Amino acid sequence: MIDLYLHAPTREALLADLLPLGLAVDGELVTASHDHALMEIPISGGTGVTVALRCVGETLTVAVLGTKFPNGTKIVSRPENAPAPAGGASESLETAKAAACAAIDAEAERRRLMVLTPGQGQAMEYQHTAEEAARAVAAPDPLDPAAYPFLAAEQEALLATIGEVGLRDVAVAVLTDRAAWMAYGAAIKAVRRRAKLQIREAADVAAVAAVELGIEWPEKP
Repeated sequence: MIDLYLHAPTREALLADLLPLGLAVDGELVTASHDHALMEIPISGGTGVTVALRCVGETLTVAVLGTKFPNGTKIVSRPENAPAPAGGASESLETAKAAACAAIDAEAERRRLMVLTPGQGQAMEYQHTAEEAARAVAAPDPLDPAAYPFLAAEQEALLATIGEVGLRDVAVAVLTDRAAWMAYGAAIKAVRRRAKLQIREAADVAAVAAVELGIEWPEKP
């Protein structure tokens, strides 16, 4: 449940901008539905019209944050002493930040696991295989399979599927795959860390939601 505050230069502009979202009908604000509550906020001495919009679900929040209002309506910070819309307590800023950071971490891990097999033992296997591959490409021929047990295991698996592959070629392929993973993993980290740092600096719940909405994850290699 997220509260957003919208300001428009005129009531007519506000109604026109909210119409496509189903928040205005026949020249009037739609003050409540199963997924929102909406109320006008009187601002003494100010110009234009300000409303408080409580979004009960994520769908409406994403729609509002992703809309470019053609008539001048803007999302603004909560006006001082503005009442909250009806419908229960809204999500606190700290709760929103914690939930957003947890969701970002979970999505980052989900994307890593699109190219990696999970598990501590599997991670050790990846590490040992990469270390052997680095040694193998730097060593002169002939390569002794006994000195590279993880590469030899990969070679044996390939023999049963695509045919015989030289141990050096296996090592080169391992390092190529590792380089692709390293680039992908680093790109995920950059997106994850940037988003979490932006969320920490967010001044309100709407800003937190905007950061989440704007995340662009890297494509899987």
